[in-house]
Amino acid sequence: ILSAGENLPTKICNDILQLNPKLKIYNDYGPTEISVAATEYEYNLAAKVNNYVPIGKPINNALIFILDKYLNPSPPRVLGELYI
Repeated sequence: ILSAGENLPTKICNDILQLNPKLKIYNDYGPTEISVAATEYEYNLAAKVNNYVPIGKPINNALIFILDKYLNPSPPRVLGELYI
């Protein structure tokens, strides 16, 4: 199952995987303007995530940056803008 476009609640993923544990669930993320995935996260029942599935890591041949308002890299755990 491939999900993209909105936050993906972990409850939905857990319910689906309880019905069919063989399924794989991927949460993709990308800019709406071009309808392309730039990041991906494979969810599973053992995942230690809170209420929503993370957007994941960059897919092959994609670069992701978290930058501050001056376009400098944001330190870990500091809010910034996502640049693809």
